[in-house]
Amino acid sequence: MIHKISPLNTNCKRIHFQSPNIPLITFLILPLLLAILTTLPSSLAVSPKFTGKTVFATVTTQAQVDALGSEVNAIGYDIAILVDGSNLVIDGKTIHDSTWYGIAVDMQQDVTVSNCEIYNIGDHTGSEFTPTGNQHGVAIYFWSSSGTASGNTVSDYQKGGIVTNNDPANPADNTVNILDNTVTGLGQVTFIAQNGIQMGYGMKGLVRGNAVSGNYYVDVDVPGKGKAIGQQDWVSCGILLYLVKPGANGVEASQNKISDNQVPYYIYPAK
Repeated sequence: MIHKISPLNTNCKRIHFQSPNIPLITFLILPLLLAILTTLPSSLAVSPKFTGKTVFATVTTQAQVDALGSEVNAIGYDIAILVDGSNLVIDGKTIHDSTWYGIAVDMQQDVTVSNCEIYNIGDHTGSEFTPTGNQHGVAIYFWSSSGTASGNTVSDYQKGGIVTNNDPANPADNTVNILDNTVTGLGQVTFIAQNGIQMGYGMKGLVRGNAVSGNYYVDVDVPGKGKAIGQQDWVSCGILLYLVKPGANGVEASQNKISDNQVPYYIYPAK
């Protein structure tokens, strides 16, 4: 599914003061109030990409990241951590049981996600992780952002382990390096085509030193033993490079350990 960014409405209406009996205190307070409103952090606005999603914690500063503590139990929330600030480091945290995203980085720069354990990202029945065929449930998601995902352990995700996408409608020159992560899918399943690591829509970066396993979709409508890939409309990939440029000026993937995936690597290059 492609989500398009809808810009915020910038049209303003002029305020007309109709009454001549406005207290003097109003004119003293109004400039102060306007100054406060114009300096509020942008995170208080609704994020265009993630509009309508419930969020356990939105972080714009490193102090807010550090205040989360070592564990984020996001049961009942769509997003565990929404990153709405640049130059942040999320390190060494255990994040689990959100429905759509474990960590979502929304149009920010130089964000590092490292040494985190992220699991049970997808649909739930009550407090129990019960993955379905719905196309959401990503452990780490960089959206039109730059940064690094390194040394993380992600598992039990519904759709994707580590995903980086540009906005197809407004592609930018973003680089994300995905290094030395352990990404483990659900194994052979009949309800969804998972992908372990995905770089999409013109993203750049290194995909190196990762261990990716257990992403395998079995189409129950296809007869015969083995489920040959050519017989299925959809397949799961260990590493998926989709509409990117492979190589030094795009995405370089090397020294990864890929095992027990339906398709180890799948490259759909950009034109």
